[in-house]
Amino acid sequence: MRRHVKYFFLMIPLFVMVALFLNLQSPAVDLDRGLEEEDVELVEMRKQIGADSSLVTDVHLVQYDGKKTKWTMTAPRAERLKSGLIVVKKPQLNIYRDSVGPRWVVTAQEGEIGSHARTMLFNREVNVFGSNQRLSTEQLRFNPAERMLSTDQAFKMQDGSWRLEGVGMNLDQDLRQLTVRKRVKLTMPEGSTGDI
Repeated sequence: MRRHVKYFFLMIPLFVMVALFLNLQSPAVDLDRGLEEEDVELVEMRKQIGADSSLVTDVHLVQYDGKKTKWTMTAPRAERLKSGLIVVKKPQLNIYRDSVGPRWVVTAQEGEIGSHARTMLFNREVNVFGSNQRLSTEQLRFNPAERMLSTDQAFKMQDGSWRLEGVGMNLDQDLRQLTVRKRVKLTMPEGSTGDI
């Protein structure tokens, strides 16, 4: 009986090697065959990036300060270029202040993450949502080290009762301070006494 068990265990590596050999001899599978229409863009990206970059799908980045989440970022896909720059498609950044939930939610069509400082740059149709406020611009930077949102572009920020427009701004998360650089225009309904 022991001899049969011994031969059985000796045959397992032989079966694995035969299966591997047969798998290597089989024709290549077309990975793009049978893809859904929404995956066509992914196939095109795969053809464009070539050997100088890498493509990742279902991106989820998180930064903790030891006990609490500082921010999270999700995106359907990202590409790491040879230069180290990471380009993400349709990112969503959640910036947390406490454990209750995100203080700010940033969405855009495209984003970039620098290789060293990890500063994030959001481009095209950038929207920032927080409590009852919404900020819209075409480009926005987030510096995680300073917890600062900033832009050099024109922006619009609105709350239910007021609207602020300008060009260039810094929003400090810790100090809760907004600095607008130029062309400031604040629109409030008559008789309004709300907080700004």
